Amino acid sequence: MLKLIRFLKPYRLGALLGPLFMLLEVTMDLLQPRLMESIVNDGVAAGNLGHITQTGLLMLAAAAVGLIGGVCCTIFSTIASQNFAGDLRQAMFEKVQSFSIRNMERFESGSIVTRLTGDVVQLQNMVLMSLRMFPRQIFQFTGSLIMAVLISPQLTLILLVMIPLVLLLLTVFTRKSIPLYGDVQHKLDRLNLAMQENLSGILVVKAFVRSEYEELRFEGSNSRFLQASLKAARLMALNTPLVSMILNFSVVAALWYGGVLSGKGLLSVGELAAFLTYITKLLFATLGMGGQLMTLSRAKASADRINEVLDTPRIERTAGYCRAIRNRMPKTTSAAG
Repeated sequence: MLKLIRFLKPYRLGALLGPLFMLLEVTMDLLQPRLMESIVNDGVAAGNLGHITQTGLLMLAAAAVGLIGGVCCTIFSTIASQNFAGDLRQAMFEKVQSFSIRNMERFESGSIVTRLTGDVVQLQNMVLMSLRMFPRQIFQFTGSLIMAVLISPQLTLILLVMIPLVLLLLTVFTRKSIPLYGDVQHKLDRLNLAMQENLSGILVVKAFVRSEYEELRFEGSNSRFLQASLKAARLMALNTPLVSMILNFSVVAALWYGGVLSGKGLLSVGELAAFLTYITKLLFATLGMGGQLMTLSRAKASADRINEVLDTPRIERTAGYCRAIRNRMPKTTSAAG
């Protein structure tokens, strides 16, 4: 997949500004629980209405700055990913134009169409995710973890059990999903080829009354594509519930242990509320990364298929080849006037 980074280099400014603006949005988002903690401890508990109003305005200002950061991140990330996909699609089309007949027989027209369209879209989505959503999850995960440690190092010990389990699950699911999505794209190639051949030869099909045969052929390709898609979907369906179960157990453990610390006077109500907010953000970031790793798995399979096309040697016409073609051409004679 790293071979295709060269198509993103002309748009590196947008690829750099996108994550930076996302960092701004996440920073403003992470400030909110600490401001809420201040309202609970220094405002509500002390009956200080002025502090509540002042801190509330700060929360609104932080939300506005975060909104600006999110919008700018979306704009720059979209520009970079769309241009990346356009250049990649153009490079693939130009490479296909140089294919020999043997290469066309190797890839088949249905497979080339899928690679030029569906596979490029998968990589476009992956680039957009890498510039927008994935940085958000990384920043939110790291920031929430740091803020949780600052509030209560004791409560954060719960995360030392949860995080390795989640990372282990995500690694297993990612490794298993890559070959499955590769098989899905291959079955889609066969489906497109069956449809394309039927449409291009529709007159022959009707002339020889082969409609029933073509319907059975398409049904077989469609059924194989469906089974491959369901197999990959079942794996994804297992991922989210298992991760969610671990995360929910972590929240319950944090609530119980936080209540114990609060009862002993080691943790204030505002700190407990802020900690739960941060751990919730951390858990959502972990779930988000799990879903995006599935998208990355699909993109990896598509990138391998695209590199197959781009790495195919171009036709090299040597001088001997050109002489052989000229020798085969019939000689023309001019008629006498």
